[in-house]
Amino acid sequence: MVCMTIDHDVYCYISKETLTEKETVKRTAEATKTSERTVRRIVQEAKNSEFLTVFRTPGKKRYKTKPVTEIDIFDQSVVRTCVHNFHITNKELPTAEKLRKKLKEDINFNGSERSLRRILNNLGFRWKKAENNRRILIEKSNIRLLRIEFLKTLLKYREEGRSIVYTDESYVDSSHSGM
Repeated sequence: MVCMTIDHDVYCYISKETLTEKETVKRTAEATKTSERTVRRIVQEAKNSEFLTVFRTPGKKRYKTKPVTEIDIFDQSVVRTCVHNFHITNKELPTAEKLRKKLKEDINFNGSERSLRRILNNLGFRWKKAENNRRILIEKSNIRLLRIEFLKTLLKYREEGRSIVYTDESYVDSSHSGM
């Protein structure tokens, strides 16, 4: 941007000598050590702007990697299980970086720590500040409430002697019947 302004100022100074357009561009290019095409482009840009000769240069393109937040149901269950069992297996509180390393071993998770935080948030976990100023990972209260209600009804059905059938999340064909 500064170079463009300098090139334009040199062009304006040289053009006062009443030379032809071509000679002015050539001398400006020699004086500023830029190409004639660049000088012509700068002059054209200055002519197109009506009041101010403010030159804008395009910013550097910064390519951002897409966060890994879309994982399948199997990987979601592995993440959930890993969070629930982390304290038991590793004998320490889970942090995002420790969880990321563990998931890299288990399911070859290649997302960043920030992506893992987004996934944990989508799965219903949140970070809560403990008394010792550390942040611990807990499930949101509404999800815990649903789990407690499910376990209570499951216990009630067992006491009543009802048969409990566990099904997978996959599709069960209605034409298949047990004979």
